[in-house]
Amino acid sequence: YALAQRHTQYAAESVQFQLARGLGEALIQMGHYDEAKKQLDTATSLARQQFEIADASGLQGELASKLGLIAASISYFEDGIRILGTPVPKSVFGKCWGILKESLVQVIHCWWPSRLHKGLPNAESDLTNHLLARLEWSLYSHNVIDLVWASLVGLNQAERLPKSRALAINYVVHANDMAVLGWKKRAEAYYRKAIELSKELNDHWCAAVGQNHFALGCLAAGRYKDAIELAKPGKVAFEKLRDLWELHASYLFTSMGMFGLGNMREAVQISRW
Repeated sequence: YALAQRHTQYAAESVQFQLARGLGEALIQMGHYDEAKKQLDTATSLARQQFEIADASGLQGELASKLGLIAASISYFEDGIRILGTPVPKSVFGKCWGILKESLVQVIHCWWPSRLHKGLPNAESDLTNHLLARLEWSLYSHNVIDLVWASLVGLNQAERLPKSRALAINYVVHANDMAVLGWKKRAEAYYRKAIELSKELNDHWCAAVGQNHFALGCLAAGRYKDAIELAKPGKVAFEKLRDLWELHASYLFTSMGMFGLGNMREAVQISRW
């Protein structure tokens, strides 16, 4: 991306957008957040189509989330979701009504799986579902009603479309939600679904994310040895894939597992790393 950007003087705005957007995303994964912000600001200024604007807004949200700017992150994600045509209720009543409606839809999906994945491939819908999943990342420990609403909407919409990375990511975050809310069996089932689907799609990053967050689910269930084993592959995968945030999460989950087992020396060593 950096090499290509040197030759964009006469390139169309759409090409310049793709380069700034792609470089910004790569820099986020590598942990170079200040440089990523410059590229994403450029991409935002170059975005003209609704899809491009929503895409750039989503990456701005991901960057804000990793910087700990949670309120800003939520706002970016919600803006992107609304731009793509999915309404985000603003009132508690609207969110609760949405949870009730989407819960009924999820019951239908669970009892009649043959109805799933019948929709046509749709890039805008895939992006919407991806943004809903990333929104959930920012909603943990922020607002449980909003969290459950985003979880169910993203999961239900992704299940209607052909299998995709957006569906696998929604499986992961839905499993995280279930682990947080104490529904451990459902959480484990959806972690496994995420990992299996990622392998089916040959998506190594997504499979590693599923396994990494499965470790988090095991911590919530008090299964510390399982958490340590599940976090191990992430240390290798995310170093190879250059995803600094998830790499550190792998070490964090390992350290928490060691702490849960009472292995304080190992927990301290890993935390210091």
